[in-house]
Amino acid sequence: MNASRVLPNRLVGIRSGLLCLCAVSALAQAIFSEPGSITATRPLAEAATTLQRKYGIRINYEDPVYAFDGDLIDGADPKYRIAHPGVRALIPRGGSVSWAATFQKGSANRLSNPLGLLLELTSSHATNGNPGTFLVREQQGIYFIVPAQVRGADGKLIAQSSPLDLLITLQEKERSGLDTVRDILQAVSKGAGMNVGMGTLPMNLLFQTTGTIGALNEPARSVLIRALEGLHWNGQNPSTVPMRKIDWQMFYDANSRDYTFNAHIVTVETQSPAGGVILRPL
Repeated sequence: MNASRVLPNRLVGIRSGLLCLCAVSALAQAIFSEPGSITATRPLAEAATTLQRKYGIRINYEDPVYAFDGDLIDGADPKYRIAHPGVRALIPRGGSVSWAATFQKGSANRLSNPLGLLLELTSSHATNGNPGTFLVREQQGIYFIVPAQVRGADGKLIAQSSPLDLLITLQEKERSGLDTVRDILQAVSKGAGMNVGMGTLPMNLLFQTTGTIGALNEPARSVLIRALEGLHWNGQNPSTVPMRKIDWQMFYDANSRDYTFNAHIVTVETQSPAGGVILRPL
């Protein structure tokens, strides 16, 4: 005689419900949250650097054009202002942003929802009344915090995009890493009608790398991503010396009314064997 038995549907439903509740409870216990906040003249840019180093997510940042006096402050040293009356060193008024990063236990600080975290960050920026509103974009697993709206000189909110949204054309040829960045920024400057110059860059890396890149009416941001991701070391085996990843932050200068493109090697915080925390390339 077969000893197995079939449970009534009601009992099966109860047992299934209990299993679901247990699973939900276990998942809730496995996820934890880590809050953070920053106050700065460019809080989104500072938060991007902090989150990138702490959690290993690639985040780029691009300023809007700050034209409204209420969105700017004089950042000059008081002694300089006394010695140079009428001269101002305008910087964004800034403010604060906050976030709560969520993880699953045992995931080695791997964020459960990077995009959700960045959307929360830009929402906090807007809610706190900081200058400008921003969008989050994603390309090839890389995130970009880019301008959406900002107040014009008259104080009215206007649509705003980044110079890197412009379409550019670039002759296809092999270039050094440094010449690649320079040629792309020159094309952007021409299209934008304002200078987008090179700021702080990982010069040693750009001098020692080469890539072949070209573009035909392509968004400058996409060209930059493809160019920087396509760089390779000069005369070295990539399997022995991994190529470093490069991200950027682009700042608008309200004094000279132009942009500065700053790039950096992507790093993440790691526990040192000797104790403490060190930054290692991602």
